[in-house]
Amino acid sequence: MKTFNKDYHDAEIIGYVYQSKEQILKFFLDDGSILDFQDVVFFDFDNIGTQNVIFDIQTYHNQSCPEWLIELFPSIEFYVDQKRHESFDFYYISSSVGLEALIVCENQAA
Repeated sequence: MKTFNKDYHDAEIIGYVYQSKEQILKFFLDDGSILDFQDVVFFDFDNIGTQNVIFDIQTYHNQSCPEWLIELFPSIEFYVDQKRHESFDFYYISSSVGLEALIVCENQAA
């Protein structure tokens, strides 16, 4: 599971790019830094707008994904149900304003 060595609270997302061949999702932040995710198999964005400020980033595993997150992003149920066969990590970006995101990454350590 990815660990974050920076506090992203109040960071503003000013752009993003998904590189499908490499399975990398990058968020470009207003301070010039990049928040990236590796081994991305799925992502879903909601409420993306002209201002997208991160409140928090929460991490979960498909064996411990909370029900409220599945209700917010029903399309992740497939990855939650893969408990016996595959291992996935979920990253939920909650916002102060704008973008809410869920990123699903294959857990290579499993």
